[in-house]
Amino acid sequence: MLRRADLTWHGSAGVHDVLTIDAEVVRWGTTSFDMAFEARVGDRLVLTATVYYVGVSVGDHVPIPPPAAIRAYLGG
Repeated sequence: MLRRADLTWHGSAGVHDVLTIDAEVVRWGTTSFDMAFEARVGDRLVLTATVYYVGVSVGDHVPIPPPAAIRAYLGG
């Protein structure tokens, strides 16, 4: 579940610009993880972001650890 997202625009991207987006997990917690993103048009940085995710159980939304498959896929 998305808990929070912080975005900072450093420049603009036009309708026909090609964006390259790099993403990586920058923190693993017991029930959460954070991902950092950089978006570029060519070599020009246009956006940085950090997105904070929390694992929750279906129905009652009690915090749970990220599933092993998700952690393995994201390099944790």
